[in-house]
Amino acid sequence: PISLDPLFKKLTKLDKQVRDIETKREGAYRSLEKELEQLGKFQLQLQQTTHGLENALKSSSSRGRWGEIKLKNIIELAGLQEHIDFIEQTTTHGEDGIIRPDMIVNLPNGGTIIIDSKAPLKAYLDANETKDNEKANQLLSDHSKSMRQFVKSLSQKAYWSQFENSPDLVVMFIPLESALYASFEQDKNLFDDALKSKVLIVSAVSLLALLKAIAYGWMQVKLDENTQRIADEGRLVYDRFVKFYGLFEDIGK
Repeated sequence: PISLDPLFKKLTKLDKQVRDIETKREGAYRSLEKELEQLGKFQLQLQQTTHGLENALKSSSSRGRWGEIKLKNIIELAGLQEHIDFIEQTTTHGEDGIIRPDMIVNLPNGGTIIIDSKAPLKAYLDANETKDNEKANQLLSDHSKSMRQFVKSLSQKAYWSQFENSPDLVVMFIPLESALYASFEQDKNLFDDALKSKVLIVSAVSLLALLKAIAYGWMQVKLDENTQRIADEGRLVYDRFVKFYGLFEDIGK
């Protein structure tokens, strides 16, 4: 006698996988909506903590370390997994010696995006402390010049040439939003000129939005992989059914 148990088991397994993939897809969309709501709350929290940070970030080493920690927090908040979706401070050798970007983010298509945290904040913090308007304006001008200098330095490192499948672009993360906006107000062409130099300047909120898009891409890739497994199981069920049908015809004859 021919047993139909293997066919029924495969059909049951296929049905379960289809239900699981739909459940995960619905959950992914709900999660994305929730994360977008959190994005707005995150921006409000950044604004509320700005004053306290200004007092804490007096030394350049503290500012640099704070920028790196904030970058790590944002990338984890976006839902990316260390060593899979991103890698911290990978050392490589360029034409001018050893270079080490703060973060390498892996893209779903096999590419990478390089992120470097910069905190040119001294002149900006000094401008906020002085009550002399003329001096404050001069310090803000110095701040925007410092920002341009960081852009130039980052562009010259040409990180994209040191890593495979990386776009001709490096992301320059400025951890203090108000400092970034102040430099844009002082230097209206800063953002466009930086892009021409293959440097994308981002704040915490815009970086989070960018990383959320990448995380969503990874989510879709994983869903597609599950869909492919379902398709493979479906083909196996079909092949077994064809075999069963042939044996059943032989029995009829």
